[in-house]
Amino acid sequence: MRHVARLGGRIPDDFAKDGWTEPTPVGERPVPLSVQALLSITWPDGHVLHSNDDDSHWLVTLPCWADGDELMDEPRAWVVVAYDESQMYWVVDLDDADGDDPLLYRADHEGGNAADWCEPLSAVLAGYATPGPPRPQDRFPRACAIGDLAVIREYLDDGVSLGPVDPTGLTPLHLAVVARSPEAVQALLDAGADPNARTADREPERGPWTYLDPVGHPALHQSGLDPEPGETPLHFAIARWHQGHVDGRLAIIRSLLAAGADPDARDDRGVAPLLDVLDARGDGAVEALRLLLAAGADPHAGSEAGEIPLLKAVDSAWFAPELLGTLLAAGADPVRPFAGSRSGIEGGTALHMAAGEPKVLSLMLPHVTDVNVRTGAGIAPVHCAAIRGAVESLRLLVEVGADPDARLSDPSALREGLSARTPLAIARELNRDEAAVYLADLGAR
Repeated sequence: MRHVARLGGRIPDDFAKDGWTEPTPVGERPVPLSVQALLSITWPDGHVLHSNDDDSHWLVTLPCWADGDELMDEPRAWVVVAYDESQMYWVVDLDDADGDDPLLYRADHEGGNAADWCEPLSAVLAGYATPGPPRPQDRFPRACAIGDLAVIREYLDDGVSLGPVDPTGLTPLHLAVVARSPEAVQALLDAGADPNARTADREPERGPWTYLDPVGHPALHQSGLDPEPGETPLHFAIARWHQGHVDGRLAIIRSLLAAGADPDARDDRGVAPLLDVLDARGDGAVEALRLLLAAGADPHAGSEAGEIPLLKAVDSAWFAPELLGTLLAAGADPVRPFAGSRSGIEGGTALHMAAGEPKVLSLMLPHVTDVNVRTGAGIAPVHCAAIRGAVESLRLLVEVGADPDARLSDPSALREGLSARTPLAIARELNRDEAAVYLADLGAR
């Protein structure tokens, strides 16, 4: 009760209910008085509860009404009572919750948890906190992070600095992008904010609650304000696309690019915004890609880790074929070799990677200048299609001039232990019967 009061909650005087039962994996069970109190906690409107350890500040939902039937691998009278954003649940066994400090068991959202790690409710509550009021010096960055245009303009009129607000290198413009507020972003740009400001290689010294109003906000936990070193506001505009606010994001991207944001800016991992948008795949991602390309983004800009835009687009073509089509239309070369190995093929091309998927291949072929492109070991796209037994892909390749008799110089470069050197021989050796029949009917050797 002391912890509940410390956190700003209350338990109604009339919380106790006769006959309160809850369904559990082992049947309906009465709810002990201590659990009734826990499930009756109320918080003020807009209240925020979060974990408070050294590594994270996850939002906590308490009480939480959720189906926990599959969480624990031992069938007991489990009931979910709390949840935090690390995707962990706290559950209680109603058959073992007598007393005023019941044991809570922590369970991963994927289920199958053993009942071997638990803490008393008082210890769990001791690990929670609520954000304190913002400090006066945080009022401006906080206004940027929640898109409070009136406060932002008040500070701009007073000539506030638009440089970094803390050692991470976050600027007011970065924070306004986090807020997904096109109006706040434009106001800062009009006042001279640098659209190419880069974050620093420094860990946050304070939690996200310093700047964010988490209630209803898209960046609810620490990852929302824990940037990679070297990220620009344009990176922030594209990162975590799945969290929505598509129209606002696109408007922000347009404003940043119009103000001179570099569409090829690399963070310290070598990742450009174009690579981030290819991970997005959601609504508006194609338009965001078009905006970047129209602003001069390099369609071949990879990362230091070897990520390549066209290969990312091939990987996501089943979900977002427009991303691949947009890249190809912008001049991305499907027969340009990549460094390193993909799918066991060293020095291949996007065409090699697409050769086994006829839907993807059909999008790519109109942009291919050499359908018989080879790797250093002599692997051609027809070999990749043959090893997959992809008859439709073989047909598409042959129709545009692929050599059905292309000969491998090193079969083991395609697959360890392979001895066949031509597409027909590969299909026969690997029992790709339909592909073998198709190639034989062509007269392939």
